[in-house]
Amino acid sequence: MKSLKYYDKNRHATWLELFFDLIFVVAIGKVTHILGHVHHGHFEPEQVWTFLLLFVPFWWIWSSHTIYANRFDTDSNPHRLATLFMMLLLIVLSALIEKIPEVNYPLVMACYFGIRVIISILYISSRRKHDDRGKFSARLGFALLVSAVISLSSILFDPPMRYLVAYLGIFLDILLPVIVGSNLKPLPAHTEHLVERLGLLTLILLGESVISLSAGLSNIEWDRYTVMTAITGFIMVCSIWWIYFERFYLLSNKESSMSGHSLIYSHLFLFMGLTPRQFDQACDPE
Repeated sequence: MKSLKYYDKNRHATWLELFFDLIFVVAIGKVTHILGHVHHGHFEPEQVWTFLLLFVPFWWIWSSHTIYANRFDTDSNPHRLATLFMMLLLIVLSALIEKIPEVNYPLVMACYFGIRVIISILYISSRRKHDDRGKFSARLGFALLVSAVISLSSILFDPPMRYLVAYLGIFLDILLPVIVGSNLKPLPAHTEHLVERLGLLTLILLGESVISLSAGLSNIEWDRYTVMTAITGFIMVCSIWWIYFERFYLLSNKESSMSGHSLIYSHLFLFMGLTPRQFDQACDPE
């Protein structure tokens, strides 16, 4: 078995992790299609809630894989195959929700369940990678499997109960690493690697925002207002980059991120805000 990346000097994100980030951004792009239409210049409340409820599971798929890889990645063939299969399920999942999620609900939950099972198996199979942390890894893996089963069981119910059951499993899944870690001493996060992963995804999302800005300006008539819109949009993207990466070194404070979960959870709203979206129309036709 290959040695753990956790103990590598000057550790950096692997090529597979960068590939995973790109697939994640593509999948999230399907989610933001929900916000592609505005009505009289505004989003409808239903659009916003649907976006939030779909974004959180996708964000947690990326986050939970990142948390696992941060501690247990060996870049071995089994790890690569598991990650690639997760990426395939992620693509299928994003394609299913792009249409009418309710029609494809059983398939949507089956894909999500498959991804969570892979994460669970990875944790369980990693119980011997760190001799003094095996109990934590195994227990967390089985706990995540239980939460995945809870979410999958939602297909047995009718709306709105099915959504309550599904998100009960999802939110339990999000809290389990902290709950299990409070009872068993978890392995501290590899802070430099985790910070790099968060920074890279932030940079990719900023780049996608520039692409969306360019796409939105491709089929318009140029006048002083559209020119100002383009300049203002680009300045906003650059300002976010400047503010975030100007203080980026503060994220490497090991005392504030022993488990890494505070860093992961605190980036939820940042990623949500940076998620690129393209508008099909500025307002409803009269």
